[in-house]
Parts: sequence; C-alpha cells; structure tokens
Amino acid sequence: MDLLDCLDTTWSGAVVFVDDHSTKNLDRPCGRVNRRQLKSKMMQKCILNGVKFHQAKVIKVIHEESKSLLICNDGVTVQVAVVLDATGFLGALFSMISPTIPGTKWLMGFWPKLKNTHSM
Repeated sequence: MDLLDCLDTTWSGAVVFVDDHSTKNLDRPCGRVNRRQLKSKMMQKCILNGVKFHQAKVIKVIHEESKSLLICNDGVTVQVAVVLDATGFLGALFSMISPTIPGTKWLMGFWPKLKNTHSM
C-alpha cells in the first residue's frame, strides 16, 4: 500500500522486554509509525476512492453471529464485519472475560460491509 513514508524510524530488529527476567528478540524489520502521516494518507486514499464518512461517536457495539452493529451517538446504526478498538488497555467498547494487567495497547478500526467495492 506504499506506506513506508509513514514510518518515522526503522530498525533491523528489536528486543521486547516481557518482564524483569524475560526478553523476546524480534529478528525482523521494525518501525515507528508517524500516526498523523498515516491518518492523513489513509484519509486521502479513502476520499480518492469515494468513501463517505459519518461524523459521529460510537457509543455501543452489538456482536452477532456473522456481523456487528455500531450504535452511534446520533442514533445511526452501522453494520460492520469486524470491530477493533485502540482506546487503551480498558476501552469503553469491550468488556474483559477475566482480569487483565494494565498497559496493553489495542488496534482500532472496523471493516464495513460495502455495497460497491473498489481497491485502494
């Protein structure tokens, strides 16, 4: 998707510190994403491909067998296939099955079901 210009810095590998006694070596290229650049680029690609935006806040997610519904603060419901939340380690849009350790980061986004699809 030609996103290399959205990386601030790259490394040939990295070490992840799991806890005080454990590390994990990542023997592959890693990078730090410039979030503003990535958002700007993705927005431009969406606009160029005719994506229409709905200006609202999601207040609830209802999961069903083959789809999920996003309930917006303006009363609109949007049907999607996948929901991802990146609001931090305790997001408002999901609940934990068991206790968790704070500090986890999550991805964000959703995969809408489209009537007409075009590749970006």
